[in-house]
Amino acid sequence: MQRTPHPARLRLASVALAALVLAACGSPRQPGPSALEPRDIYPLNVTAQTMTYEVHGNGAGTLLPAEGIRLDRYVDEFAAAGHGAIVIETPPAHGPDGDGLAMAVAGRAVERGLAASEVVVRVAPEMQGPVRLSYELYAVQIPECRGWYENSAFNPSNNTHLNFGCATQRNLGMMVADPADLISPAGTGGTQDAQRAAAILQLYRTGKVTSAQTSTALEAEVSNVGN
Repeated sequence: MQRTPHPARLRLASVALAALVLAACGSPRQPGPSALEPRDIYPLNVTAQTMTYEVHGNGAGTLLPAEGIRLDRYVDEFAAAGHGAIVIETPPAHGPDGDGLAMAVAGRAVERGLAASEVVVRVAPEMQGPVRLSYELYAVQIPECRGWYENSAFNPSNNTHLNFGCATQRNLGMMVADPADLISPAGTGGTQDAQRAAAILQLYRTGKVTSAQTSTALEAEVSNVGN
């Protein structure tokens, strides 16, 4: 006599078969959770670089007009995303107070809205030329999304697409104001931002050049060279 399978056994067999089907449709074993993270697949590599600027002056410790305009722009760029302090190096022959150029540069940077602690003047023993300014700026390397040749509609292995998350990472890298925030977020608190804003407003009220007008003024200055 043929025996009829017990209903409970039939249910167990159905569950086992369904599990096998789902396992076949699932993605292969991944090396680790990070293999599915766009930040690991398409990392935003941040590097520090030194931004330098040289000031020659007129030989009497005074900035030339075009140098003053460029210096203002340099200070504004530091205020927007620079780190540490603007270091002003002067040759031993001049010293920090020598012909007055280094101190004139420092004074103009403070008038532009920087705190005194953000401007450092020092003698560089190896220097022989003009006054040199430098500060640290962070830059981000943006990933390229190049996997568009794959047919995303055909995916029997159920793996993530080659470009998965690339657009998100690329957009983040292009939008971030200060790439250093991708390493460690900026802290909150303090009064430096308010002081800087007040300094720019004071420049505007007194009719002096602000950062918004700098590029236009510089173009006019350069266009007059050689006339």
